[in-house]
Amino acid sequence: MRMTRKQSGLGKSAGGVGTGAGATTEPSAGEAQGLAHQTTNLPTTPLAAHQTTYFFKNSAFEFVLLASLGRAYYQGANIGKVLFTIRQIEDGNFDSAYQAMIAAGDEARLLAENSADGGHTESARQAYLWAQSFYDSAIYFADGTGDPMRVAAAWQMMDDCWLKSIDLFDPPVEQISIPYEGVGLRGFYFRGKSAREKRPLLILVNGSDGSALDMWMLGAAGATARGYDCLTFDGPGQGYTLWKQQLTFRPDWEHVVTPVVDFALGRPGVDRRGSRSRASARPDTGFRARLRLRSGSPPPSLIPVSAMFPNHGRPRCRLR
Repeated sequence: MRMTRKQSGLGKSAGGVGTGAGATTEPSAGEAQGLAHQTTNLPTTPLAAHQTTYFFKNSAFEFVLLASLGRAYYQGANIGKVLFTIRQIEDGNFDSAYQAMIAAGDEARLLAENSADGGHTESARQAYLWAQSFYDSAIYFADGTGDPMRVAAAWQMMDDCWLKSIDLFDPPVEQISIPYEGVGLRGFYFRGKSAREKRPLLILVNGSDGSALDMWMLGAAGATARGYDCLTFDGPGQGYTLWKQQLTFRPDWEHVVTPVVDFALGRPGVDRRGSRSRASARPDTGFRARLRLRSGSPPPSLIPVSAMFPNHGRPRCRLR
């Protein structure tokens, strides 16, 4: 069975989605066979025996749309608009999903631009986040449409909205460049909401297809509210570094994280002593967790690093 690079982990993660009231159950063998015949746009990972679904029987579609809804917790999604967009998508039809996400992203971006022109800073910031979320979801569906150019196009629209949103945060998100083997790794620095002159730092490491928006939603938003500074970056094979600098992944990820930590600890607002015990990556599943484990040996500032792998639900190992 052929799968895209973005689908390889979706079924595993979606398989752990909750079992709340109102969820539909796993289709029968006959229904599953019929579904497989109907949704031939692109096969995806099979449904697990215990998996329940809320919106789609296709596990990739279910995962992406549940993730979109989850972003509402930190104002990265308009729940009503996400639910409306779900109704525009044909289950298993990747072109249908891509088109719906792009249209919703365009609408949110226009709303953001109009709000910014009117001086409504917070409204503009939120709408730019909504747009990014829709464009990010479109990237997940682009591979399955058969048009490889759509991935880069959706990523560029998402990135444009992110760059327009960072000055609208309070305090603004700082774009940084981290020296790395003769080039600069693009990153972002989030200042914690703390009156302390020096603050502990969290370094947030992304995965193979995550975005800066993901790092804000899944780490920095909660951490900065609690007084932590956060730094995230695109290493080789990730985001900007892949699309704009054509740098691909390397297995010895510790050689990527080391200059990042050196850069971070050189900043004047970082509590070096506190960051030695707190500059760690958030627990997570998937490819980014494996990168974090590679980050766990050198340098000594990354203490501790923890990671969580699919199908376990708890940290599999903890390195010092």
